[in-house]
Amino acid sequence: MNAILEFTKHLEANQHALKAPLVIDSQIHRTQVAGDKRHQTSGWYVLYQHGDLLVGVFGNWRTRQSETWCSKNLNTLTDQERKNYADSVAKAKELRLTEEAKLHAQAKAKAQKLLAIATPAAMQNKYVAQKGIRPHGIKQFSKTMTLLVPLFEAQSDSTDFEIVNLQFISP
Repeated sequence: MNAILEFTKHLEANQHALKAPLVIDSQIHRTQVAGDKRHQTSGWYVLYQHGDLLVGVFGNWRTRQSETWCSKNLNTLTDQERKNYADSVAKAKELRLTEEAKLHAQAKAKAQKLLAIATPAAMQNKYVAQKGIRPHGIKQFSKTMTLLVPLFEAQSDSTDFEIVNLQFISP
């Protein structure tokens, strides 16, 4: 069986929905996975080719699961193929961590932008009133009354906290 077809079947068996042909370019490509909403692409894969050896790494951003795949049985690899396999897996991990950092930075920037345009949550907000809470530090969109609850992360080198994302609560 063709290695590309094998990897495609392996991705599909792991609940990745491929909308386009696989690309072998040592770059991360996004896919839909089970549980994704219509426009979400929580899945990812990267493919490396070393002669007739194809190495794939794939995963799911949401579940933080990742897995490696090789077109040949790992026990039959030559020393050079074993090195190529290990190098590919290490490069894929580096790519994934870089992409993950980029996604976190984008979420942080979006959260800060939305908080800047939102207004402080009112005691009359339906959710706030139902729960009988005080909306300390919570904001809302005036038109929809959707609450924006900031999610913070402690900085390892200080006692400061920074906003990294938001939780949205609809009334």
